[in-house]
Amino acid sequence: MESTNEQRECFVLWVRHGERADNLYIQNLFCRQNTGIEYKFDPPLTQKGKQQAQFAGQRIKEYIRDGGYQEAKAKIISSPMLRTLQTAAYLANGLFENNTSEIITNSQLCVKLKPGLKQDPLKKGTYKQKEQELISKYLDGMIKNIQQDELMNLSNPSFPEDNEVFNDRYLKGFKEIINNHFILDAEQSKKQVLILVSHHKAINLLLKMYNKKLRYNGPSYCATLGFRVVPDENSKDGFKITHTKVFYK
Repeated sequence: MESTNEQRECFVLWVRHGERADNLYIQNLFCRQNTGIEYKFDPPLTQKGKQQAQFAGQRIKEYIRDGGYQEAKAKIISSPMLRTLQTAAYLANGLFENNTSEIITNSQLCVKLKPGLKQDPLKKGTYKQKEQELISKYLDGMIKNIQQDELMNLSNPSFPEDNEVFNDRYLKGFKEIINNHFILDAEQSKKQVLILVSHHKAINLLLKMYNKKLRYNGPSYCATLGFRVVPDENSKDGFKITHTKVFYK
């Protein structure tokens, strides 16, 4: 007879942010339009990007239903960059069809802190706004609360990072999130859903680790990967990924 732990499973959905405003900078400059960029190192979404995120939430609702996870507890965990927070907020609105949900921020999911940013976005910029001001002014009231991930044990990423440091940091953070929010979850729910909102550079990093056959370049905004995760006491990570799927390229 299988143990209760062995019967548990988690549907992890990894989502890239929506269209970012600075990618339209030249076009907007030529047309004399306002880009709405307050901090160059932490650009917001465009209006199209917000729509993409809301549609992503609606698609994810279908993925959850089709996978048999519609009764499962779902958490949204986001990189603290503005474009990912906005994506998470609009995604939550599309998924839950309300503006009373909560998103959790985890700095391990943030973009590579390359020297070209010139400043550490984890110490300056939009995210340092007060919570309710951030929600009303930048997230358009799409959610009720933002909470920092209290279960995170890893240190915040240090600015600047090279590729090797970023890759190591990101994979450790990804594994810690699964362990803290699924494997060690106090409720020990049979089925759970984790939605991680992050940045494109991590896509092939995760696929290389968990599915060596899948690769693709130039992922679209709100590209979505899915992982089926189960506990594995014989794995050094505490879990294993039994299935990987690219839901939206």
